[in-house]
Amino acid sequence: MAHAPPGYVAHVPADAPLAEYGLIGDGHTAALVGRDGSVDWWCPGRFDAPSTFGRLLDSGAGHWSIRPVTSYEVERAYVPGTLVLGATFRTATGVVRLTDALALEHGARGHEIGHRSPDVLVRLCEGLEGRVELLVELEPRPDHGRARPRLARGGPGVSFDAAGEAMLLASDVPSSGGPGPRWSVVLHAGERAGFTLGPATAPRRPASAMVEDTVDGWRSWGEAHPYGGAYDGVVRSSSLVLQGLTHAPTGAVVASPTTTLREVPGGDVGWDHRYAWMRDARSILQALWVGACPDEAQRYFRWLTATASAAGGRGGGVGGDGGGVGRGGVGAPAITGLGGARNLPARGPQGAGGRRAPASARASGDAYLREELDVPGEVLDAAWLLRDHLAPDDEEGLSFLAHLADVVSERWQQPGPRPLEGPEGERRSVSAALMSWVAVDRGCRLAPTIGREAKPERWATVRRRIHDAILEEAWDEESSAFTGAFGSVELDASLLLMPLVGFLPADHPRVVGTVRAIEERLGEGGLVRRSSGAEDGPFLACSFWLAECHARRGRADRAGEVFEAAAAHGNDLGLLADEVSLVDGALLGNFPGGLAHAAAVNAAWAIHEARTSVSDRRP
Repeated sequence: MAHAPPGYVAHVPADAPLAEYGLIGDGHTAALVGRDGSVDWWCPGRFDAPSTFGRLLDSGAGHWSIRPVTSYEVERAYVPGTLVLGATFRTATGVVRLTDALALEHGARGHEIGHRSPDVLVRLCEGLEGRVELLVELEPRPDHGRARPRLARGGPGVSFDAAGEAMLLASDVPSSGGPGPRWSVVLHAGERAGFTLGPATAPRRPASAMVEDTVDGWRSWGEAHPYGGAYDGVVRSSSLVLQGLTHAPTGAVVASPTTTLREVPGGDVGWDHRYAWMRDARSILQALWVGACPDEAQRYFRWLTATASAAGGRGGGVGGDGGGVGRGGVGAPAITGLGGARNLPARGPQGAGGRRAPASARASGDAYLREELDVPGEVLDAAWLLRDHLAPDDEEGLSFLAHLADVVSERWQQPGPRPLEGPEGERRSVSAALMSWVAVDRGCRLAPTIGREAKPERWATVRRRIHDAILEEAWDEESSAFTGAFGSVELDASLLLMPLVGFLPADHPRVVGTVRAIEERLGEGGLVRRSSGAEDGPFLACSFWLAECHARRGRADRAGEVFEAAAAHGNDLGLLADEVSLVDGALLGNFPGGLAHAAAVNAAWAIHEARTSVSDRRP
């Protein structure tokens, strides 16, 4: 419960902690709602569309708040099993509940939710006790805050123009106030006030009916795939988040619904994460399989292979915005748009007024321009995870898997577009070599399915060479650990993936030594930094990887300690950011972070298996 001081009309300022926000989603896009009832982030219609409410980044980039006009206390929680968010406000005169949702299509259930959502933001106010006067404040700023539309009252509600599209805020209650963006609504116990905001042409029903239907839709999705393993609450919450980050029409999963949030306090660059990271494919697909169900995992894999294949010059992508490149490249970019587009300039509010918005922005470090050798390994590992669901008659898709293994066979020794830099200068990344090993290893395993284009003998030879190179050239005897780059002594937390992808067993002495070194040298405050000398905060996914390493070694108790320390850095709604500040515990980076939630699901499952195995061995 948050307490507002007497006489203070609380609201979330543009520099409020990220932990103050909750996520709602509809399979097309997402919105972030502050504890105070303010929608401070919403890109209508699609994750990567321009924002209409962007106060999360810039104090002048728009918001829509509904809150009591006097001081209050507030409690909030998701409606169980959903991404429908409820907040209960208690004032000196009464109690009111605010329920927020991005509406699902009427009647959509199970795995069909999100495919044809109406793109309507629904807010339902209910008087529970006494009398409460609410202040409604609507300040849309379309095109990432660049536009300042005129609000027109009349007829069914308030309308405005957003980048050429007529938007309508409809309500079932009369409002009081002038023609400006603020008006008040008074509710007594038992009374309701509903608001729906979306395209003027969008289908609408009463707000209460849309909320009820959306709750039923989310619950039907969750009931289709019970989990029942270790850390059930974290897995269910993270699975909902991953579903909330899924673009249902294509199957893509965005890294985060937000853009340009700083990873380093005071930094001058931020990244746009409203795109899909192929470099996270293995973790995401595995988490979808564990926490959601094979249907969601297969849908994601179909998007993954269609997009990667299109990037290799074999098609136009999915969703109508493909942007392929020639077959001569790796053909698997590190990051793509929801429909496969590769021209992805970062976008966000300009002239930021909030402390989180940087002076400049990039589309995930210009990663959309890169074809990284990590990515073929991610795609082929995803194919191996879903090997029983690959279609033998999909000659185009199977041929592309062979192409990826071939490319890695030819290029695994190249530095690649993002070599590591350290005191020794520029070095080849060991993690890129590791994922190259994964690519050819999975190619060998999939050879019978791939068919005539498979080259298992060649791939096996390359697999052995990569394995030997890592063992011989990336091992540092003095520290008894693998290094982050060839010829270096620096550590990199991505080395934790070695046992997770099967390069070496978790109980292999070299893996044990590397895990110990990472805990000692990169561990801080119970969490794990990404690399030696990193300026940003601990990366939560790395901490969950560490937990999974311990679980796979059979150290279920230690794995649980590491897992719980990382999960404790979620907010009161269970939402995780990419990173955490060790100074004050603040959440950093884009929010919520899809990879952190995926890694949490995978670690929880590994711990469950470790505990079950220990239990099975007991007399």
